[in-house]
Amino acid sequence: MNATKLKAIKDLLRWKVPFGIFPVLLPAVMFLDQVNWWEWFTLLMGSLLTVLMVHVVDDIFGYLSGTDQLNADQKEEVGHPKALVRGDISIKGATTLAIGLFIGVLGTAAILLFYFDNSWWLLPLGLFTVFWGYSYSGAPLKLSYRGLGETVLIVCGGIAPVALCHLVIVDTITLESIWLGAFIGGIFSSVLMSAQQADIQGDLESGRNTLVVLLTKKWGGKGP
Repeated sequence: MNATKLKAIKDLLRWKVPFGIFPVLLPAVMFLDQVNWWEWFTLLMGSLLTVLMVHVVDDIFGYLSGTDQLNADQKEEVGHPKALVRGDISIKGATTLAIGLFIGVLGTAAILLFYFDNSWWLLPLGLFTVFWGYSYSGAPLKLSYRGLGETVLIVCGGIAPVALCHLVIVDTITLESIWLGAFIGGIFSSVLMSAQQADIQGDLESGRNTLVVLLTKKWGGKGP
């Protein structure tokens, strides 16, 4: 693997690993004496792989739609370059990576289903989370083009993984876990909206109606 591809992977991990760790880490910290660490580690791997897969899929669709090319200069300025646009990785390589990550997600799900007792319910809940995460930018829903991507992130990046981890650890979902998940998802959504500031012009031109774009249209004219 050459240095360019290694840099692309490093950038991917640097930006997205926290999104996969914190929703699974915080419930474990709350119930340290009740955690089955092998089960928790499997959940952590599943969470990380899901987040990375969704990010790669988002990059693929952003590249194919031309949106990322329009935003390339702004992304470089804020230190969040797009690997596909910059040529660090090919579209074939990105697609292969996304498929590999999805296989990894299925693998962690299989481990939970067949190795740990009473984990069958993780399959529909996990598939629900993966589907809506994919639908952030993936066809046919393309929720980020409808101003719904940030809401999906709160639910699938915060509430769902926190509630799932809480359920695995203590066999129940509480209102506390839902609020904690909403809080984490809200932070992630705020980070996303901050990053989208660099995308406004390109998103306006490509018709991608993120929440930042919709707010800009309503209160900020046509953007910068």
